[in-house]
Amino acid sequence: MLPRLVRLAAPVLALGLLAGCSGGGGGDAPPAPDASAQARDAVTATFTAYSQALLRRDFTTACLSLTDDAKKALVADLNQRNIPAQTCEQSYAALYATDAATALDEQGRTITVTDVKVDGASASLTYSGSVKGKQLTQTLRAVQVAGGWQIAPGA
Repeated sequence: MLPRLVRLAAPVLALGLLAGCSGGGGGDAPPAPDASAQARDAVTATFTAYSQALLRRDFTTACLSLTDDAKKALVADLNQRNIPAQTCEQSYAALYATDAATALDEQGRTITVTDVKVDGASASLTYSGSVKGKQLTQTLRAVQVAGGWQIAPGA
């Protein structure tokens, strides 16, 4: 059960994420913004905020980074595992009250984003992190909602 719970909350854990910003090179005018790069940075920033919130146990903020469908999927998955919860926040509180919290925190502290691909209003973000000393690589999906990005169910 632990590996499934870790996978379930994995989008959660991107504390060690490097959401690098690149500075300008000092010419006459700054280069025109690259929309694709901006979208990748925005997806990464959403994942970083989500992951950091989970590590702080700020489940309200973490849940703001999820689509409604992702919140429903989280609640349903935990309910199927006899972990009672009715909301996203309750789901994370219950999940982090289990033995899975140690593995989730380990992954959160060691996570690195390895790839972000944006295709219009959807994106995928691939990351890796350590769980019980083993490196795991996972991909999550994000979608554009009301001008911002949110983590969605499925990869």
